[in-house]
Amino acid sequence: MLSLLYHPNLVTLIGYCCERDQRLIVYEYMPLGSLENHLFDRPLGREPLDWNTRMKIASGVAKGLEYLEIWRDLPVMFGELRSSNILLDEGYHPKLSYFGIPKFGNSSHVSTGLVGTYGYCAPEYAVTGNLTPECKVYGLGVVLLELISGRKAIDKSRSPETCHLVKWAQPILKDISEYHRLVDPLLHGSYPVEWLNQAIVIAAMCLHEKADRRPTIREVVSALTYIESQQKQCNRRGRHPCSFFYPSLVRKESGLEKERKKGEFERGSTGYGADSGKQVVGYIEMLEI
Repeated sequence: MLSLLYHPNLVTLIGYCCERDQRLIVYEYMPLGSLENHLFDRPLGREPLDWNTRMKIASGVAKGLEYLEIWRDLPVMFGELRSSNILLDEGYHPKLSYFGIPKFGNSSHVSTGLVGTYGYCAPEYAVTGNLTPECKVYGLGVVLLELISGRKAIDKSRSPETCHLVKWAQPILKDISEYHRLVDPLLHGSYPVEWLNQAIVIAAMCLHEKADRRPTIREVVSALTYIESQQKQCNRRGRHPCSFFYPSLVRKESGLEKERKKGEFERGSTGYGADSGKQVVGYIEMLEI
């Protein structure tokens, strides 16, 4: 079954060996190691990941998760999303790894026993043991927060008040004027503030305590892909990033301006859309955090 899974953001299975009590699975070699190595265990002399690379990685991880969710209408309930299982190919192209125990299911949830990693697990998963698509969105939110902050999901070297990334970040996520506190100091202020705000909003939505208030993985893919593409355009043209996601959080706008942008979005003239049953991740107001 694993050999049938193929996507640019999944590590490719090369082969396997089963001899006596030995079980080996061989995957393609990923020369740049794991995301964990680049964020938290950086060798001396290696440059930290820049902002654009971090958003590229976030977008790729989301696309890999989306593929696992829709694969042949038989979703792969991947419960081991964490920075150590996100491997990097040449050009910092991210690929999900560790499919040693994937969970296949065609229902809304799969009872798996706890296979996730503390710090990345959604609150409801820790209670029920049911792995749902909303749990994957939560885990993605944690990874996105790690990319933004440069902090580990669980860091026992920090004080009890700050060792749990999500718990530490939750009050900050509710106040846009405090967003700067989430940023990795290693970025040295080299990031577009508006895109940063928008990425943090996406992370906050993914980390909502109520599973039904989180966006779908497809919506997250659309939002992150849009940010990544717009950053590339701005870099090529030497332009400053424009405000798009939840502009009312970035600056005050008149009612007429909001209506104009809403109309452009609905007509498709903004060049972005995420067609799904839920509220589109792109415009209107931010979901309650």
